[in-house]
Amino acid sequence: MLRTDNCIGCQACQVACREENGFGYNEIWLELIRRKPSRIDGKLSTYHLVAPPLDKCSLCVKKDHDPLCTTICPPRCLYVGEGETLKRLMDGKGRWQLVQ
Repeated sequence: MLRTDNCIGCQACQVACREENGFGYNEIWLELIRRKPSRIDGKLSTYHLVAPPLDKCSLCVKKDHDPLCTTICPPRCLYVGEGETLKRLMDGKGRWQLVQ
């Protein structure tokens, strides 16, 4: 899950996913898409999307509750974990995008 309000688009999560899972460069498990800035409520805002939505994150949930993609994220906006914890986070402040 990605907290889109805080994402800076650095792609560290994408690199960490590739490193942790050891897949080839022709295979994409996690991809960060940089969006163009837009105005939201009169303020200039940027946000980024993690695509495509994948169930491969469940592999990391099974082996580690703190995968590399979440620990390397500078603004700590990425979370991979159990459904109940995700729901509590989504009920909080900010836009979250579910990627599992």
